[in-house]
Amino acid sequence: MDRMSVSRNLRSLEKKKLALREQGSMDAKKWQWHLTPAGRAVYDAIMPEAVKRDRQITGAFSADELAAFQSAITSAINALDK
Repeated sequence: MDRMSVSRNLRSLEKKKLALREQGSMDAKKWQWHLTPAGRAVYDAIMPEAVKRDRQITGAFSADELAAFQSAITSAINALDK
């Protein structure tokens, strides 16, 4: 994700009261993001299914196929960054 997408998504989570930001203690220019209790509840609710789906998808590939797939995705993302 590019910086603007991350920022937009974090602001959306903040607006929905699922995340909050605090100024960093060491550097006032930096922000630290945290899940609120409501955000943590959403995370806890969706993660078991996300992990299950990830295992289903990656389990369909051999180790070599998965490595080749990951390499291809990385190459595609790097091409977009140029």
